[in-house]
Amino acid sequence: MFSFFNKANTGSIESDFLIKSAYDVSLVSSLILFPFGINNFAQGRTIGGIITICVALLFAINAYAGWRGRYALYFNLYVIVPGFTMGAANAILTLQVVGSYWSYLCVFAIYFILPFRYAKYANAVFIITVISAAWLSLEPTVFLRFSVVLIGASIFICISNKEITKTQKLLKK
Repeated sequence: MFSFFNKANTGSIESDFLIKSAYDVSLVSSLILFPFGINNFAQGRTIGGIITICVALLFAINAYAGWRGRYALYFNLYVIVPGFTMGAANAILTLQVVGSYWSYLCVFAIYFILPFRYAKYANAVFIITVISAAWLSLEPTVFLRFSVVLIGASIFICISNKEITKTQKLLKK
């Protein structure tokens, strides 16, 4: 069923970490997002509901693949990350400040479902996208605070993930 998801190179420290972290993040994300998707429909936010439910389903598929010891870089990079980027931008545009809270979780998710070398660039695209949405919908003082904290959180998780990657390579040697 999931031939797109390759059997990972088990035994490799980096791939084992990536499978486990992608599985955990995807499982938790799907469980968190489904109720919010239903709430969006109940509140009359059809587009938000569709995006949220679709992203939750994508995360559920990814969690199932991880549970089976499989990982697909292209699925995570070109399907899941753009999906929740669109969802986070939509949340900011429609819910404004309340919708901006999702952006912080997305930054963490990027670094834990993608290899570090891809996560840096995907995160930059994510930040540009959500900051653009924030520029359009938040008051200037809120926009400034949101942007600085989001960029700061991104830098902190990048540094942490870089150290994890460095430690994994050292352990492999």
